[in-house]
Amino acid sequence: MRTCRSHYHLGLPFLFRTVDTEKSGKLLTHSECVRSFTRNLHLVHEITCNSTFLDLYHRHTSSATASGAAFNSPTPSSSRLNNLTHLHFIPTLSYKHLLAPKRSNEHIAHLNHAMRLSPSLRNIVVELLPITNETGLLHLNRGIKGCSRLETMNITLLIPESQTKPVATSIFLSAPNSLKVFQLELMNQNKSRSLFGPELGDPNPWVQDYIMSLPQTPRTNLKEWSVVGDCHFVFEDTLQMLDKCPEIVTCGMPPFMTNLADNYVAPLFLVYNPKLKSMAQWNKVPATHSSVIVSVAKIMPPRTLETFRYRARPYTIIPLGSSLQGHFPSLINIALDCGAMLGSDTIRAILVNCPNLEEFEVRFHSYIRLQDAVAKPWASTKIRKLELAVDFDDIDKTTLDEDWGKLSTKKKAVLRQMDALYQRIGSLTNLTHLDLKVRAELNDNLSDPSDPFATIGLCNYADVYLPRLMKLGGDMTSRNRGWLNCLAGLKKLEVINGSFAQDARRAESVMGQAEVEWIATNWPKLTQAAFYYVDEKYPKKSFERALPPHMKWLTKHRPDLDITTLTPFCKGR
Repeated sequence: MRTCRSHYHLGLPFLFRTVDTEKSGKLLTHSECVRSFTRNLHLVHEITCNSTFLDLYHRHTSSATASGAAFNSPTPSSSRLNNLTHLHFIPTLSYKHLLAPKRSNEHIAHLNHAMRLSPSLRNIVVELLPITNETGLLHLNRGIKGCSRLETMNITLLIPESQTKPVATSIFLSAPNSLKVFQLELMNQNKSRSLFGPELGDPNPWVQDYIMSLPQTPRTNLKEWSVVGDCHFVFEDTLQMLDKCPEIVTCGMPPFMTNLADNYVAPLFLVYNPKLKSMAQWNKVPATHSSVIVSVAKIMPPRTLETFRYRARPYTIIPLGSSLQGHFPSLINIALDCGAMLGSDTIRAILVNCPNLEEFEVRFHSYIRLQDAVAKPWASTKIRKLELAVDFDDIDKTTLDEDWGKLSTKKKAVLRQMDALYQRIGSLTNLTHLDLKVRAELNDNLSDPSDPFATIGLCNYADVYLPRLMKLGGDMTSRNRGWLNCLAGLKKLEVINGSFAQDARRAESVMGQAEVEWIATNWPKLTQAAFYYVDEKYPKKSFERALPPHMKWLTKHRPDLDITTLTPFCKGR
């Protein structure tokens, strides 16, 4: 490009429009590259960067040298990122440096400097930013408050657990009224003492005064509000934010503590947020009200809920089916992670009663019995993403290999059910992601007998194999049974996960040359297939050398297809 001046000027805007220092390695941390960057600031629209790069940028655009001056130092107008609309900030990949108090303030200083010089900023993503003292929180709030055109904010912070209120509430209230999406994740630093005040859970009074000084007006443009994490929240603090979100349609609920009953708490959410259509509560820690969205769903006007994503911690029996029943016609996206407490009948009810379902994920050792899976036709043909574990308890090698005429009436019925299930999955022609698992036994050898829930996380779906699904052959009445042809209509399939491992300990009739040639032809969009579960430390070349010939053929003819995925301890997560 440098050999032709006209081509150079034509290509320059495309070169600097999207800058990603993480993908460029050390190249963009070189001083000459940073100088080139600062000469072309007006061309930058999107940037992904770390603290090191922003530090160099700050040194080239400001006369300030001390990190403490980074918050208030004057900057020439020619050094502004006037056209920057998207900022993705990753402080550092070093966990040791991440939690150092001095480094924490430096990260915030660099981020604050970039936000202050970006008057057109619309979207900001911040990953794992530590907040270790009140000064850092104050400066972060001021930086956010100065982004008057901000529309989307997605921030993940590392904080002392006791400080969920001052951090979450102050950041939310600092956001401008232009904001449409607010996503905040608070991760517990697991520190024994808080750096916010003299006692754990005792923030300095001026922090509370500062929160009250922030704008308390409703955020009328906000459509999505989500505050999640592995910290405990107080109900009243959560409500203090939600009562300023009258227009939200999507709500991500944190796990919170309160002595109030669900039948009192749930109606308050609908009073303040009457337009809700999507709810999520992905609990990572036990809480007194870990199931409030289940209660909210039950009292919502029927046929209004479109998305419901719920994880129960700890695992408790919850009347999920009755709460969702009124919304079956409107539900589009459902994700459930309730352990063994989610019944097969509830999963069946969703499959046969939700005609608009597009994404359905059932995780963490919940499963549907084979007979329940095929008892009635599934209501939706629109499913794009399916994650499901099926109990094939009555299927064994004898049943699969026996002549049809020698099978008992019961075993014939089981094969008909299996055939119906595979045919049903093959009819989902919009499917892009299939995570189909055989119900796995719990690994008692690794469990803690003192923990009643310990074994729930120890099931390994990679140890078992879907019976004959990935095998070509005749129909169910022939001895050489195979159902791979049932999936020929899945032309949009991109990812398959679950019980497809070719080296599973209980694999029956794994794939051969005919099957991999079929895959190469019939699934043109497939990019990820969990045929082998490998450890991330295992050398890739050693793995490739150990592949059987037909798998080497597949990797050669479909170089775009990754046939490995990381070894799951519990693939159901």
